[in-house]
Amino acid sequence: MSENTAQKPVWEMKAKGGLSVAIWRHEKTEAGRTITRHSVTLNKRFRDKKDGAWHDSSSYFVDDLPRVMRLLEQAFDQLVLVGSEIDGQDLRCPGGR
Repeated sequence: MSENTAQKPVWEMKAKGGLSVAIWRHEKTEAGRTITRHSVTLNKRFRDKKDGAWHDSSSYFVDDLPRVMRLLEQAFDQLVLVGSEIDGQDLRCPGGR
C-alpha cells in the first residue's frame, strides 16, 4: 500500500515552513512470518502564489535545514533511541541495526 492511499503514518511531526516528517509501517510475510519495517518521509508543503493551490516539495532552502535536521532527529529518536511503541508496535530496528 502506498503512502498516498488510505494508509496513515504511525507517527508524524510538523514544523514551521510547511515541513513535516512521518514514520510509516510496512508489513510483509516471509516464510510464514510477518516482518514489520518502518520508513521515514520528509515533506515540505507550500501554496502557489499564482493559483493558491497547495503542492508538495522535496527541495529545501538553506533556512529550512535546521528544522529539517531537527525533524529527522526526532524521527530517529522515535525509531531507535527511545524504542517507543507507536500504534502498538515497537519501532526499534530489527536486530538492533
